[in-house]
Amino acid sequence: MKASKTVDLELKQIIEGSHPPVIRRYALGENAPAFKAGQIVGITAGGIIAYADIETTETVTVGEGASAIEVDVPVTPRLGVVTASVEANSEGLNVLVHGTVVKESLIKAADTAADATALAQLEACGIWAV
Repeated sequence: MKASKTVDLELKQIIEGSHPPVIRRYALGENAPAFKAGQIVGITAGGIIAYADIETTETVTVGEGASAIEVDVPVTPRLGVVTASVEANSEGLNVLVHGTVVKESLIKAADTAADATALAQLEACGIWAV
């Protein structure tokens, strides 16, 4: 008997158990991309976005009328870590939003390891890589 579908399993530990994790379930839309376990994602009002799409500055208007200027100010993005891989067009995914994670399991996109900037941003959000 032939299988009609194959599934590739990637098993790696994401959650580091020295601190209780806070994990939230987020809905995804029908055009959602696939997400990998350990992937750092942004959490926005519109949903989950890839790390590459995270905004780290926001443009604000200072002053009024003719003297008004626009200034870019830094913002701390809300980040999380995907706890289990999901295929494209999945209904939802679980994201660790607070706690400790295994540093070696973190990726920014595809198979790009998390760098010092990403780790610092995670710490600012209450997620520590150990």
